[in-house]
Amino acid sequence: MTKNNVPFKEICQVSVPQETETYMPVSHEQAVSKLLTKLSDAHFKITNERYDLSREGKICTFNIGCDFDLPSLQDVKGYYRKHDLMSMDYLFAGINSYDKSSRLAYASGTQVFVCANGMISGEIKQLRKHTKYVFQDIDGMLDNIIREGEEAMRKNVEFSISAVSKMCTDNSVSSHLGRMVYKNRILNINEGTKVYKEYNKSLVFPKGNYWSFYNACTEVLKITRPDQQMKKQKKIHTYFDNQILKN
Repeated sequence: MTKNNVPFKEICQVSVPQETETYMPVSHEQAVSKLLTKLSDAHFKITNERYDLSREGKICTFNIGCDFDLPSLQDVKGYYRKHDLMSMDYLFAGINSYDKSSRLAYASGTQVFVCANGMISGEIKQLRKHTKYVFQDIDGMLDNIIREGEEAMRKNVEFSISAVSKMCTDNSVSSHLGRMVYKNRILNINEGTKVYKEYNKSLVFPKGNYWSFYNACTEVLKITRPDQQMKKQKKIHTYFDNQILKN
């Protein structure tokens, strides 16, 4: 069973598996709290949080949005004013599991402020093993993710500007969706159908350019299986970057 957008206290209530000689579990609460503490220490202002659970709570995915109003990124603010784009926030995402189906992983990217659609463009960093040194490993992994956040923000702003300026037709959208579903296996058939409907009906992102098509894809991912969301976000971003915007 999948539960989307649950409160933080609900992920904390899921029973944590027993520790063994070779396995040190990381609770969902610890996985998220470690990230929140690191972001606070780095003076990020958290603007929104989303938590999803699947497989009776054994898998938790989380998205933490943060304001990027930092002195080093003021030139990016200028990009928005110049190109009349919707504002973006930092996005720090992660996944944790109790059934060993997925190792604890984090990634950085951005999200569109008005709808919280995610853009995972950076490397997804996974914990190597759940050993007794697991929390030291998490600290190092989070330090790297946060350091990479600024670069991810700059790249995603450039990505969004390119996507807004590149026009598309219904035929080109259908063609790319076909490749994403049948050739590249990024989306399943049901997701592909929902993306096409979202692209044609969205009032926030009117059809006609690839930025609207991209956001139709990421909007649909909000209701896909939580354990697949982060990987699919990354695959969608890579597809648009390589197969659409660079052609």
